[in-house]
Amino acid sequence: MAVDPINTAAAAKTNQVTGETTAKKNSDLSTESFFKLLAAQLQNQDMSNPMDNSEMMTQMTQIAMMQAMQNFSTAMDDSAKVNTINYGTSMMGKKVAIAYTDKNGNLVNKEGLVDRVDIYNGTPKLYLSGDSTNSYAVSSIMSVYNNASTAMDDFSKINTINYGTSMVGKKVMVTGKDANGIAVKKEGTVAKIEIHDGIPKLYLEGDTTNSYAVSDIVTVYDTSTDTETTDNKAKD
Repeated sequence: MAVDPINTAAAAKTNQVTGETTAKKNSDLSTESFFKLLAAQLQNQDMSNPMDNSEMMTQMTQIAMMQAMQNFSTAMDDSAKVNTINYGTSMMGKKVAIAYTDKNGNLVNKEGLVDRVDIYNGTPKLYLSGDSTNSYAVSSIMSVYNNASTAMDDFSKINTINYGTSMVGKKVMVTGKDANGIAVKKEGTVAKIEIHDGIPKLYLEGDTTNSYAVSDIVTVYDTSTDTETTDNKAKD
């Protein structure tokens, strides 16, 4: 009696969660293939010495357990990938510290804001602000900073800039160091403010070389009082 051939050719399987397509190996035995093999065995068995029912039940139990384990393993893999994708996308807009090994085998640490997450074959890749070339795996994240802390830093910088710009046209006393590193004090009217990387630098009238930080200001004079005092002296 002819026996239906069992198709063991490789078959493609698409994961509905991650979109990955994997090829099924020729050596993999599916439940359908097992039952085809069992049916062929029953059809061609020796009727004088038929297959033992208990042996057949044992084989069926084993294949059912194997199929259940395969399904459980696939479900766990899918769950892990979904969790990784969710974690990766949740990093959008957050400041992170990452560590990775460069091409020379050296450990490199880097910080920045995550402004993009690309997903390839179920694996998220993170890109930091200002760097569209290098991508980083979720596993390379060492620290995630509190956004509230970043917001406070930004707020502090804005206040410093506002205070610095408010000094334009005012007479101030600043502290600094001369060429020999000796602390000196200097008075003058703030002629201009330059802002570099969120940090204001003050320049006094008649001095375009030296700049001073907002923290260098030790005294701010009330120019209206100075003018009034000068006028009174002139009248006397």
